[in-house]
Amino acid sequence: MKRAAIITIAGSCTRFSKSLGLNVHKAIYSECDHNQTILAFQLNLVSNCCDEIIIVSGFKHNEIENYLKNNFSHLNYKLVYNEHYLDYGSCFSLILGINAICDDFDEVIFIEGDLVFDTDSFDKLVHSPKNVITANNHLIDSKTAVIFYVNEKNEVKYLYDVNHLTLKIDEPFIKIGNSGQVWKFTDLKKLKKNILNYTSVQYKGTNLVPVNDYYQNVDYDKIEIIAFKNWFNCNTVKDYRTMKEYIDRGNNNAKFI
Repeated sequence: MKRAAIITIAGSCTRFSKSLGLNVHKAIYSECDHNQTILAFQLNLVSNCCDEIIIVSGFKHNEIENYLKNNFSHLNYKLVYNEHYLDYGSCFSLILGINAICDDFDEVIFIEGDLVFDTDSFDKLVHSPKNVITANNHLIDSKTAVIFYVNEKNEVKYLYDVNHLTLKIDEPFIKIGNSGQVWKFTDLKKLKKNILNYTSVQYKGTNLVPVNDYYQNVDYDKIEIIAFKNWFNCNTVKDYRTMKEYIDRGNNNAKFI
């Protein structure tokens, strides 16, 4: 079995740069050594379990390219440039990542590029024989949350309010969770088929468009929901320092590469 990882870091990092007072990319931001970055943490995880790593960048692409060449040339990665990182949504980054994977791969792990989480939970995802949806351990708040729920038909659906105001579920549900924004897909062919005829309107949406399309066409008994015991989303420099402190303490074997 061949497994690939997709890490998407194309976004413009507006909130992070504003919190720092400098125009930086949060994925490669460090206050100490070059390897104390979010991207280094994620590369450490996926390099141990994946045959290939696809990194999709946009904002500060050249800096990311140099960072990878200077520090991680020993890894088997492809860096893909998203030229529409400003005018398209996160859906397009995921599509570029999927299309960069050769057809002979089986599983795909997709990680949004601003996350740090406990490695024990991630190991469960890697070793699960099923498709995996992750949940985080934070309170569900419409201002920040991406939620998923399972309805009475055992269909998995995702919701996210781009205006950060309210979330509304229009049907009965049996489970609900705050998305951990990490997924495992066990059928690359299905993943590629779903995005084949996407329009520019779908490209401009969030990555939840292909995620929803995939999971709504998978039997629920072939899906496992894994909850992270510890999970951090980096939007500000304060978030980065909280994550770095967590990693420095060696929690759940979490470490930079």
